[in-house]
Amino acid sequence: MPAAPPQNAERTPHGGPRFRSRFGGLWTDLSNARQVLAGKLELGRLDGGQAELLNAWIEHGFVVIEDAVPHAVIDAVRSDIESAWRGDDDRNCAEYLVDGRIDVGACSPERRSSQIKLLNMHAVSKATRDAIFAPEVAGFLDLVFERPPLAMSTLAFERGTRQPLHQDTAFVGFSSPLEFAASWIALEDAVGVCGQLEYYVGSHRIDEIIFDNGERCMPAELHNEEAYPVYLQQQCQALGLERVQFAPRKGDALIWSADLVHGGSQRVDPGTTRRSLVTHYCPVDVDPSYFAQWKHSGRVRHAPGRYYAYYDRL
Repeated sequence: MPAAPPQNAERTPHGGPRFRSRFGGLWTDLSNARQVLAGKLELGRLDGGQAELLNAWIEHGFVVIEDAVPHAVIDAVRSDIESAWRGDDDRNCAEYLVDGRIDVGACSPERRSSQIKLLNMHAVSKATRDAIFAPEVAGFLDLVFERPPLAMSTLAFERGTRQPLHQDTAFVGFSSPLEFAASWIALEDAVGVCGQLEYYVGSHRIDEIIFDNGERCMPAELHNEEAYPVYLQQQCQALGLERVQFAPRKGDALIWSADLVHGGSQRVDPGTTRRSLVTHYCPVDVDPSYFAQWKHSGRVRHAPGRYYAYYDRL
């Protein structure tokens, strides 16, 4: 596994607070994050419920917010997804599995059976933007980012992906590699063996992985490297971390930090669905890596303090 030796970045030589990673992070990643949280609470900048969520985030690397998105908004998102698959708007695109490889193309009813995920529904669907910026979701992001959030990509899933264990930092790049978070919004109840999302509680604090290129983002030639998920699992098991399956109800949201180890359950009964919407966010002043790679929208204002961006790969 191409990883640098663990970096002791918890404290400065003079004993002050420091980020775990050499690449920095959010204030919740600081070694004194709990003291900062206590100070915010004492100063009246947080209420008890917000402090409880932030404490869970610092300790576990994620939070679950039940009923975060109203069912009416979820239904509108699902309607827009159906419209996308009919090919009603040629701006919609998806990833497909073609002869064992992933390709990107326009949506059509004929291609739906080979669909992996719809890309960037938030670029064309106001309902999707309303969902990913639902007050409970965006309000929590405000707390961890301490400035407005930018939604930079969305992935709409219909079925379980069996995606191997990974950390988002290996595949999703930013100008500040650890200043981002992701949300998983349930578009239906998770029922049966449907390839539920799995994660290791507290795995955002395992030893940092630095690839041979000196970056947190994995080089493209290693994307199918089988040693990577095995290494992550070994690290989590060595620390005795609990592996949990997310079994949400419609409208529930899971928000996780950049380094949480997660993936799709390998067990999927044929015919089951796991309709969900995944979004990656960063603070509005951080650049997604695709800003330097592909044609993109720039920062678009959805509402006060709520921004989004998207890329064009068609």
